[in-house]
Amino acid sequence: MKLYPMKLKPCVKHALWGGRRLVDEYGLPEQDQGKEAGEAWVLSCEGDYQNIIVNGPRAGSLFADFYAANRNTTGSRGGGTERFPVLIKLIDARDDLSVQVHPGDEDAPGQGKTEAWYIIDCEPGAGLLLGFKRRTGKEVFEKAAGTVELLPLLKKIPVKKGDVFLINSGMIHAIGSGMIILEIQQNSDITYRVYDYGRPRKLHIAKAMDVINFSLKAENLSNTKIKECNGYSISKLCKNKYFAIVKVKVKSEYKDIGEEERFHIITCVEGKGIISGNGVVSEIKCGDSFFIPANLEEYKIQGNMSVLKSYVVI
Repeated sequence: MKLYPMKLKPCVKHALWGGRRLVDEYGLPEQDQGKEAGEAWVLSCEGDYQNIIVNGPRAGSLFADFYAANRNTTGSRGGGTERFPVLIKLIDARDDLSVQVHPGDEDAPGQGKTEAWYIIDCEPGAGLLLGFKRRTGKEVFEKAAGTVELLPLLKKIPVKKGDVFLINSGMIHAIGSGMIILEIQQNSDITYRVYDYGRPRKLHIAKAMDVINFSLKAENLSNTKIKECNGYSISKLCKNKYFAIVKVKVKSEYKDIGEEERFHIITCVEGKGIISGNGVVSEIKCGDSFFIPANLEEYKIQGNMSVLKSYVVI
């Protein structure tokens, strides 16, 4: 079996709060003609949003089928489970997303959702709602939930390009309007909404009350030490018990290997160039994601770009 960096075709998903930038600017394939393209699932083995491999010898194959037949390509510490361990999305927030919370593994075994957000682009004044502004108890929260009175209780954090935040399960949060975000998360899509700006969608206040952690606070993780190397620089953005994220700014060339222990996911967040490994050469541009199998001997990224390398920590 030939291993190489596998380019995945994103699956674009309609959302009421979404915009058109993923299709019009990033060139992602449009599925619902003329509708808002709120999300693109760029690494997914799930349901109607399964990625297709679009380069190399396996072009045209479902990534989920490849994974099912080759679970060893996630590595000895990469999961190897029936369900692929992570899900990666691009989000175009034209409008504010709902205020929500996700359960942890202790609340929903096998379906917990801790995630991280990397701000690819944003408009002036854009911000996130993360945690509470001050100490808040269950009674105050329950009374405000489902109404606009909830918003003053939440902490708004202004953002800029390149910022990154870890959203632990149990943290109340919302993405504000006017930004493009890369989201790396546990492979779960369970969301409990507690406020939705008057949109006609179901709220899940009782379920949210069972999983919310009122003490969680968010931290901007982008101000980490940058290590300068020959042809690139590298910084460690985020690491938790589920996944880790490293940012690589490629100035000319970056070389790496598919580790024995784990796979890598390479996602371009700025610029363009080429990525190659085991004789397969592919173009890479902002928004593209590649699966790097474990045990791939060497791969190279060349050009002028910034990429995020994500991997599991299991």
